Amino acid sequence: MGRTLYAALARRTTVTTRTAVLLALGGITTGVGEVPDPREARIERLKAQNAELKDRVTDRDATIGGLT
Repeated sequence: MGRTLYAALARRTTVTTRTAVLLALGGITTGVGEVPDPREARIERLKAQNAELKDRVTDRDATIGGLT
């Protein structure tokens, strides 16, 4: 019985750890139980960040153009 109990505890710890990692990476949405691909979430975040940086460059180019 000791081995079975230990194995069950080890599995529970592994599942809990994986769940915590997925939550931290945004791979699990609580409530619905959906598990989106973390790579897709990262791609979307990077696309938004890229668009923001492009806007900043455009604004700075306009400012520099106004000074010259």
